[in-house]
Amino acid sequence: MSYTPSGPYTDNAPPGLTAEALNALELFLQSINTAATDSHISASSGILTILGLIANGSLQVNPTPTVLNGATSGTATLVQPLTGTFKMIFVNEVNFRNATGGSQNITFPVAFTSVAWVICGSSNAFNLLSGGSSVSLQTMNGFGSLSPTSTLGTAALAQAPACDTISFLGGQSSTHTGPVLLFGI
Repeated sequence: MSYTPSGPYTDNAPPGLTAEALNALELFLQSINTAATDSHISASSGILTILGLIANGSLQVNPTPTVLNGATSGTATLVQPLTGTFKMIFVNEVNFRNATGGSQNITFPVAFTSVAWVICGSSNAFNLLSGGSSVSLQTMNGFGSLSPTSTLGTAALAQAPACDTISFLGGQSSTHTGPVLLFGI
């Protein structure tokens, strides 16, 4: 069955919605097998749900945090609430400091496979890694202006290629309390 339009309609002007138009629309909508076209719509109830996203793990309503104790002080807590094609990671540093010589890493639950945008506040200096190697970041200096770097820290917006780990650098002289947000594909 196909839907036959009976409009055009204009706000606050004739023709108003007719029983004929509404019955045709309802009949058309009933003919669609929603389960065959959208896995997020239940065929039995017809109610739009997010249960499919939760069930397949793309949306973590209460994701398990990964907590990294700073080598010197504080914590960095990573959560990844979105793990599907579009991903999002939030890292919250609270009095975090790594004054040692070595880096401290947190591996992402699900890696970015193409691109990630990174926004950070007051953060311990860090690199992003892919397969154990530092990736090249492009920091935003203004609209249309990018600069290459491998290390981010305080108040930055950057673009990164595929990455799977955040690596907090050692040798830091002060504690940091602030966010790091990554989102992308």
